[in-house]
Amino acid sequence: MQRFWEIDFWRGLAVIGMLIFNWSFTLHFLNIFKFQGGWLYWFLFPHLVAGSFVFIAGLSLYISHTRRKDTKRVFARGLTVFSLGMLITLATLFLIPQYAVWFGILHLIGLSIILSHIFYRFGRKNIIIGLAIVVAGAMLHTMRFEFPWLFWLGFIPADLSSLDYEPLLPWFGFFLMGMGFGEKFYKGSRRAFKIRDMSKRTFVKSISLLGRNSLTIYILHQPLFLAFLYILRVVFS
Repeated sequence: MQRFWEIDFWRGLAVIGMLIFNWSFTLHFLNIFKFQGGWLYWFLFPHLVAGSFVFIAGLSLYISHTRRKDTKRVFARGLTVFSLGMLITLATLFLIPQYAVWFGILHLIGLSIILSHIFYRFGRKNIIIGLAIVVAGAMLHTMRFEFPWLFWLGFIPADLSSLDYEPLLPWFGFFLMGMGFGEKFYKGSRRAFKIRDMSKRTFVKSISLLGRNSLTIYILHQPLFLAFLYILRVVFS
């Protein structure tokens, strides 16, 4: 199956951004080292990284769907990713219940994949639909609510505290925009634009490799961070 190196490369850059931010957040959260990054680092940077992952997930799903229109396979993929999100929920609920991840990026992407079959018919219009969802979600996030049962949709409870929170509003909008741009630029699983082939360059191949293994890296990186810090503590204590 043909892969588009630019998509793997972009996803690989997002993986590097995720590793950098989550490492610094872990050190900050555990009071090992306090970073003074300000709004650009603590808000804009992680949102750009998360937005890249979600957008690319929608883009990749569209390309995959053009190659093999299999609704059952797509549903199974979405359910698998969502289930991995639930494992993270259980792990954080056990380890740090006050900051448990109830609806993080894997829950979001998994549910977005499941919902995607409803939106295939809209093609490029998904760009506009997605943008509208992002704007609506941004407005919704300025408010707080006294009920918790719609937190997954974007109605943020006043007492919500979570290490990772990406509700459908606004994040599903980025997924739909990815699908819409897939229709525009990769229709029929072919590029609708010209780009220089850099896939053979070592630098690009290395980062693209991270992109192709992003889910595995996401699942393993935090336990590895914590194991590394524990080893350092044992060695230097």
